[in-house]
Amino acid sequence: MPRIPRNMTPTRYYVRWVMLVAALVGLGLTARAAIQRSFGGVNVASLLTCAGLVVGTFLIDINLTGIGRFRRIATTALITILVSQACYLLLVWTGFKTESLLWRIWWVSAIGSVTATYILVIRRATAGQRGLVARGTVLCVALSGVLAASLGLRRHLVSDIDSFYLGAASLPLVGVAVGTFLAWLRWMGSQDKPPRSPMTRGAKIAWLCGSYVGVLMVGLYIGRAGTPSGATIHAVPSALRTMPAEKLEQQAAADLDRLKTIFADLDALHAEAVSYQTELRDRMAGDDRAYYLPEEEYRIRWYFVQFLTLREALLRLASVYGGYEAVSDPGARARCFILGYTATLGVFHAGANFVHAYGDRPEERRKLNEPEVQWGLRAGLFDEIEESVVSERNARLCAEMGAYYRLKRDGWRQAGVLPVEEFDWLRARIEHAHEFVETHRVSRSKAWFERIVETVRRDTYEPVYAAQSLLAELIGDIRIVERAPYVAIDFIEDKVAPLLEPGDIILERRNWFLSNAFLPGFWPHGALYVGTMDDLRELGIADAPEIRRHAEDYLRPAEDGRPRVVIEAVSEGVVFNSLTHSLHADYVAVLRPCVSKEQKGEAIKRAFTHYGKDYDFEFDFFTSDKLVCTELIYRAYEGILHFDLARIMGRDTFSALQLVQKYADERRRNNPELEFVLFLDADPATGQAKFADEDEFCASADRPRAFTE
Repeated sequence: MPRIPRNMTPTRYYVRWVMLVAALVGLGLTARAAIQRSFGGVNVASLLTCAGLVVGTFLIDINLTGIGRFRRIATTALITILVSQACYLLLVWTGFKTESLLWRIWWVSAIGSVTATYILVIRRATAGQRGLVARGTVLCVALSGVLAASLGLRRHLVSDIDSFYLGAASLPLVGVAVGTFLAWLRWMGSQDKPPRSPMTRGAKIAWLCGSYVGVLMVGLYIGRAGTPSGATIHAVPSALRTMPAEKLEQQAAADLDRLKTIFADLDALHAEAVSYQTELRDRMAGDDRAYYLPEEEYRIRWYFVQFLTLREALLRLASVYGGYEAVSDPGARARCFILGYTATLGVFHAGANFVHAYGDRPEERRKLNEPEVQWGLRAGLFDEIEESVVSERNARLCAEMGAYYRLKRDGWRQAGVLPVEEFDWLRARIEHAHEFVETHRVSRSKAWFERIVETVRRDTYEPVYAAQSLLAELIGDIRIVERAPYVAIDFIEDKVAPLLEPGDIILERRNWFLSNAFLPGFWPHGALYVGTMDDLRELGIADAPEIRRHAEDYLRPAEDGRPRVVIEAVSEGVVFNSLTHSLHADYVAVLRPCVSKEQKGEAIKRAFTHYGKDYDFEFDFFTSDKLVCTELIYRAYEGILHFDLARIMGRDTFSALQLVQKYADERRRNNPELEFVLFLDADPATGQAKFADEDEFCASADRPRAFTE
């Protein structure tokens, strides 16, 4: 018999042990699932049971502490807790989860148990008080509980909550928050404070050592975060020393012409980019949107890639002619120095110009920092450009070269190391670049602070996003009721496959998945049918670089041995799937864009460029390095079809439900961009899917997103 503390009843002692064991088992199951990246089978039911026991025993423990003084409230809470726990276990472990009545009882009893427990806590905190704070807070808690419990009495349990209800429910919640805070203040003021005990010498030493270690760790972190990682300009091992004089002169003349071409291209690119930047900002303001359309994103990236290409050409020239000291002939050495200094200042000028144009625009800066495999862009490239501009080492190199140039330039011009026309062009270019860099100097302290902020943001974001992804995968893998999908594999192969064409948009729904409750509307998933390689040849895109790049994975048989003819974004990322794997669902609809074959081919090529990208668990359409299912469709067809993004939970997004609404609205106006192909509606009575018409498909947009059939 374990020894029970004197200030604790046996019941509370064992309740706490149950809570501790359930928490440990739950953590173990979670760790195991995280390692295996699988949440299937009984493991999920066990994990849910542990979570329910932890919450239930926690509430029981609170009520047991007040059952002596507040017997009625505590007894009511304990009864509702036991009822809710019983219903919860039945929902987790039995087939009764298909009964809506059990869900309603569980919801009402769970809300009742939380409400009664909260009232008990408030009564304990305000014991002996009868004022407005005590009575008003209890009243607000009770009213909030009644409003929340009433959600379980609606006809459709998981349908969207009416905005009027949300407004009405917010008033008592404000009262609960304010009353709880005031009750807490009074409770804290009424507690007897224990006398402060003096700190021992050992404790002082420990605190001192700990503070030093803490300061050291913070300093190391800030030092790492503030250290620039941008490329520095330096000389490569030079071939100038061994190059024959005649060849060196030819090389220098050719590189001078190359410099003129690079600078002319940079000037033209900058003028075009600034003009488009102004046009784009005006267009976005006129459309009242904060996101880029795929075509706009393409243009921004194109300018960036062109800039990087020209900058890289200048860096190569700066590096090569940075070895000018290896040239023995004074005249040739002077020519090499001038070319290298002009290229070096050109790198600085181009970088400062670019940072000045985009650095103060958070949206554009964020877009340019995104990785993009298609363009060969790694993450954080814009920040690297900025870091190279503010680099002290690069600035010192330019200052040293500038001092040497100013000392020698007049003598070089008089000596005729270069034709006067060529020398004056280089001199004008150097002075123009130097003046711009001086007048548009990027603040080093600002860049240093931005590096620290970005590092902290990234170091904070990555673990949070990893946890968010893990939780989303857990929810996405939980299916409350296990049964065969209504759309059978034989039916897909015999009846559905012959009706499809490359470029068709697929909508799908699988009932009883927990994730359905968190997604907007009845239709949670979308995919794109791309067809076989023969279909792509017929469209004339089989040999396109976008297709060839991923042809090996696309042509490899799917897990079920069938060809991969669907591209979709799932929790594992953007993947190719077989038609039978993708459509083995409960509800399926197919819409066909009313566009030319050439446009369908373009859309499929765009979709292929996103293959292999991660799934975006934040549902952020602004970024393109990670995608959700409907974003793949959006980025494939935007500019070919018209999409209106909607603001959902603070994000500009386009859901599968919006595709259905788009089709229904355009059908009523008789100007459809999409053609109805098929709708497979579930028939729970037979356990199969059946073909349904357009009217039923349009009406599906208004169906509740409940788990049940």
